[in-house]
Amino acid sequence: MNEILARSGHRGETLARCGYRCDLCLAYRPNVEADPSAPQVLSDGWHKYFGFRIRAEKIVCDGCLSESPQTLDVGCPVRPCATERGCVTCAECPEYDCGCEKLAGRLVVYETLAATIPHPIPEEDRTRFIAPYENKDRLDGLQRRRRQTMGKHFVLIHGAWHGGWCWDGVIAELEKAGHTAEAPTMPGHAPGDDRSKVGFDDYVQAIVDVMQRQPEPAVLVGHSSAGFLLQSAAPKVADRIAQLVFLNAFVLPNDTCQFDLVPPEASEGMTAAAKASPDSSVPVVEDFVRGALMATEPVEQQNALLERLVPQPLALFTTRIDETAFQGLSVPKAVVFCREDASLPPGAFVGMAQGLGEHRFIEIEGSHEALYTCPAVVAEGLLEAVGLQAH
Repeated sequence: MNEILARSGHRGETLARCGYRCDLCLAYRPNVEADPSAPQVLSDGWHKYFGFRIRAEKIVCDGCLSESPQTLDVGCPVRPCATERGCVTCAECPEYDCGCEKLAGRLVVYETLAATIPHPIPEEDRTRFIAPYENKDRLDGLQRRRRQTMGKHFVLIHGAWHGGWCWDGVIAELEKAGHTAEAPTMPGHAPGDDRSKVGFDDYVQAIVDVMQRQPEPAVLVGHSSAGFLLQSAAPKVADRIAQLVFLNAFVLPNDTCQFDLVPPEASEGMTAAAKASPDSSVPVVEDFVRGALMATEPVEQQNALLERLVPQPLALFTTRIDETAFQGLSVPKAVVFCREDASLPPGAFVGMAQGLGEHRFIEIEGSHEALYTCPAVVAEGLLEAVGLQAH
């Protein structure tokens, strides 16, 4: 049996989509052909450590990367998902860090498994029955190497009324330039979310969760209202942040909220509308979107954006922040400013940015919604903000 494992090492790694090592698995057809006793040994081992049994005569697998393979796990949801997305393994998937349900039931971490076994696991047993399937560390390593090869990884946080979808164009442009990016949708902003229960801390925790899943420090970008969300979340995950970038973002002084920085008639009107709503949310204000957020954009683009915006939980606007910890943060910071932004009086965003202390400043064309209407320009601005150029 050990000779089989040694020979499989010489062949090089053969991975399944989920990160299992096919070449080390005793069910892999070349290993079964080399030792017909392997299936029975593996059947017993799987039962001993994973609690399920497959009859020995059923155990033979070509590996899921083979053409027209015979596989053991015929109902595996990972293979068709990865194939559809064009991913050789799950490590290439943009959603790998997001707790993919398809993969979750197939992740194996030795320490977690060993804690459930009431006796020490012999090294030979680990080698034969567990090591081929220890895919979590393997996939994490593949993702790290991929990101190091590709360049920076960006985590893009949207502002009020929006969803992660507003960054789709920017993500595509960053990927063209050899980088990776993800844009989580904040609580209450996805279809079907119950906005009535969303508080400020839910936004902060969502950002913390996504950053804690990063295998390496990433560039964290906040647009508009996400600026003060970054102020609140960044100190909690400073070791996961390579750089902070504020894109036409609200940067708040200590013990203030966003409504403190907008005209009273606007904040009072939005508060009244939220209180009259069934879920304490501010409806999308069409005139504000057309006349302030997208004043320089074509009507067709305004219409397309308006179709996707959702009511905004009021708590985002009214919660006062404590940015004491943020002031002590040593993470590099940058500001990308879209100069045609008419959502605030001239100089307001640049003025707020002075609260960041030392930072790199990049000015680009575009309105407040340039991330949606001019993604290539915004992507180039983000790359310049982190000291890179698009190519």
